[in-house]
Amino acid sequence: NAPRAARAAGFTWVAARRSMASKDTTPQKPSRASKLAPRASVHLLRKIWHSVLGSGMAYGLYSPDIDDDFVRLVLMTLFLTITTAELLRLEFPWFNEHVMGVFSLIMRDSEATRMSGTPFYLAGVALTAAVFPKDIAILAILCLAIGDPMASLVGVTIGTNVFRARWPSGKSVAGSIACFAVCLFCGVKYLAWSSSTLVADHNQRIVVAGAGALAASVAEALVNTTRSNFPDDNVLVPIFAAVAIAGTLIAHFSQSVALNLFGAPVVLSQESFDLVRLCGLDNLQPE
Repeated sequence: NAPRAARAAGFTWVAARRSMASKDTTPQKPSRASKLAPRASVHLLRKIWHSVLGSGMAYGLYSPDIDDDFVRLVLMTLFLTITTAELLRLEFPWFNEHVMGVFSLIMRDSEATRMSGTPFYLAGVALTAAVFPKDIAILAILCLAIGDPMASLVGVTIGTNVFRARWPSGKSVAGSIACFAVCLFCGVKYLAWSSSTLVADHNQRIVVAGAGALAASVAEALVNTTRSNFPDDNVLVPIFAAVAIAGTLIAHFSQSVALNLFGAPVVLSQESFDLVRLCGLDNLQPE
């Protein structure tokens, strides 16, 4: 009986060691992660925060009372500060717990153990504001601030229950359509209501805003951050939109078919004309 008892004790000890090892190697989510909203939920507060944050940054660039370079400096400082805080959050569990407690209303459960979307959001906005002329940057940031949350909202609701078609990335086709429509509407309204003179003709506003809206929708549909943390659509959406808008404006001076379909000239601001000159088209004159 003694040898049998010894063998039983040995088996028990080995099983316990294996159990402890499996527990040690299994990543555990922080305790407050259970209170965070899942990605598949509507998460309306997050979308409102997303829109308010981006719209506020766009207004900072638009406002004549705030220096553009100061806004760009603030955006870059915010990006560096938040990114540093995110890295520290993931390194120190106690700090992570505190951050999740403070921002529980806008964080997702998937962000408990990996970087959230905020650093990517700020990177996209800061880079767009730094590289592109003001009016183009504002249009692109609005695509991120309003179009991206709308794509998510429609994708989670209509894209899940009514129109279930999906892109290869897994993103909802319904969400992409919503993103395009909202970006187009906001772009046309901004060009019409603001002091911007990027384009003066209504039909041309539709073309320019439509180019940005289409590019933003494509960028939003390409990336699924549930499968990979990078590239993030918060970075790609404003950059894609800004490149498309700038390219459309430049294409007009290159006898672009897209801008000549309506048979009306595009009236550019001096700022937009400067962008054209930076691209090497020095023999042109602004209208």
